[in-house]
Amino acid sequence: MTSDSGLPEHGIAASSREVFALIAILRGWMGTGPGEVLREGDRKGDDLDAVLPLAIGTKTLGLLSGGFDRSGTAIPSRISDELAQRHQEILAINLRALTTIAKLAQAFADEGLPYVVIKGPLRAEQVYGSMDVRFGSDVDVYTDRDHYSAAAQVLEERLGYTCLVPKDDRWWHDYLGEAPFAAANPSAVLIDLHNQLQQPGGPYPSDLDSFVENAETRAIGRASARILSPENALMLTAISFGKAVRNAEPWIAYAHELSYALHQMPSSAEGSLKNRAREIGIGRLFDEFLQASKALFAAPIADDATEARKHLAMASCGLAPHGLLARSRASWRWTEGVGLTRPARFSRAILREAKGRMAYRTSTRFD
Repeated sequence: MTSDSGLPEHGIAASSREVFALIAILRGWMGTGPGEVLREGDRKGDDLDAVLPLAIGTKTLGLLSGGFDRSGTAIPSRISDELAQRHQEILAINLRALTTIAKLAQAFADEGLPYVVIKGPLRAEQVYGSMDVRFGSDVDVYTDRDHYSAAAQVLEERLGYTCLVPKDDRWWHDYLGEAPFAAANPSAVLIDLHNQLQQPGGPYPSDLDSFVENAETRAIGRASARILSPENALMLTAISFGKAVRNAEPWIAYAHELSYALHQMPSSAEGSLKNRAREIGIGRLFDEFLQASKALFAAPIADDATEARKHLAMASCGLAPHGLLARSRASWRWTEGVGLTRPARFSRAILREAKGRMAYRTSTRFD
């Protein structure tokens, strides 16, 4: 959401210096982090107090400690205790999510339902090697449209969950392609059941079957669950990036995930990912995602940076003005095709988004 001035309305407030400091810390995961820019006691060290709420708002709080550690920079004492406490909180929440994932995976396997768990603590462990770097307050699971109703029935009858939206709510089931499920215990983890991996107006993978077929199996104690392959997980991250850009929301966490994943992969991985994105119809989106991620973390951003890099930094935290028709322009940039094919696909995407907005007016809302 944006205000009349074009500025985002998601509650984040920070100066450019604080944004630059956050980026510097996150670059530490690639081995070139805070250094003297954030040396405790100097003038810029005061920005650390403001970095914490900024990191919370951009969903990067759990990444701060790793940024210091991997760059060989001591965590300043002014924030070390709070970061340690936050990691414990994240881990506690994620352990609850893991318990739910294990039960869900077993129930779906027993019923022979195709599924894959997306995002969450298992993805955090897959890319960062740790489960205390990203909150997993709910569990996201995908199944194809043909098995969507059966999967919902398993959640309700075997796990005791209740769907929070009516079965005829087209906004949720058809346009968002998901539905939230809650257990009777209000402290239990929510489950979001997906039947598609897209947002209205944005690009989406054309071959979702391969996301399930190429899933990996990850152990959870004595149980196990199917999760996206690293390559397909980054395709989903690109889609999340697109949603954030269109809505003028923070996307720095998605850019960091891609940057760190590439940092660990062989040099040939970038080409493979670009080919995969083109194969499934999100090549233009992935190219922009890759370019933005590289520009954000390739080198430090400071007060003497170019205006373009400063704007990129602020936009990554959802703090840059949203230009006129920004959502439609983004959709056009990411629409695949040449000649008349591209405008035809763009028109269909915009029409689908318009129909979705009409359905939204009568949908179940939680805001």
